[in-house]
This record gives sequence, structure tokens and C-alpha cells, in this order.
Amino acid sequence: LASDATPAGSLLLLEGCKDLPVPATGLPSCGAPSKTGTGRAYVRATVRHGEADLGLAAEWPSRAFQSSPAWYSASPLGVALQDAPEQALLHIEVRTDTALLASASTPPAG
Repeated sequence: LASDATPAGSLLLLEGCKDLPVPATGLPSCGAPSKTGTGRAYVRATVRHGEADLGLAAEWPSRAFQSSPAWYSASPLGVALQDAPEQALLHIEVRTDTALLASASTPPAG
């Protein structure tokens, strides 16, 4: 991830995700859930100060994946990271339509 300031705030560059859990698809003959298959993941990022989101929610659309979906695109956060309060956190979630696959929060590098 990288960020760059623009007149509309900072841009967040999302390259991709690695080693996401893949949803099980179907049942093999022994009755145990299959560990193979594909999923559809999307990503949402916000800058948070306490319980409030600052700026915009940056979103990347759903992508089919085996375990490592890739986007290679930037999306605006609507706030300049260097102007965010010191206690602000960059919060990123990777989701499917039904589940949270991964999340992380870190102080933004402004």
C-alpha cells in the first residue's frame, strides 16, 4: 500500500492480497468440506479517528480469486493523510458478500 496527496486528499494504492482463505465449495465423497474453489473479494479502506470515518471510504470492486486477488489501482481517501489527527488509523477490510476475510488498522504514513 502507498499513498500520495492530491487536491481531493490522499490516494491509496492497492496492489493485491496474498493467501486469503478460499471459501469451501461443495463436498467431496468423504463428506468433509472441500478446501479448493474460488471466491469473490472486495476491499474497503477508511481513515478513522475514534469511531468516526474521516474523508471517503475507498473501495475496490469484487474480484474472483483463488487465494491472491489483485487490483493494481488507486482510490481516493478524501482526506490528506498528513492532515489527519495524530490518533487517526488507516483501516482496511477484505470481504466477500457474506464474510470478513481479513482486516488491519495502522497509523497512516502522512
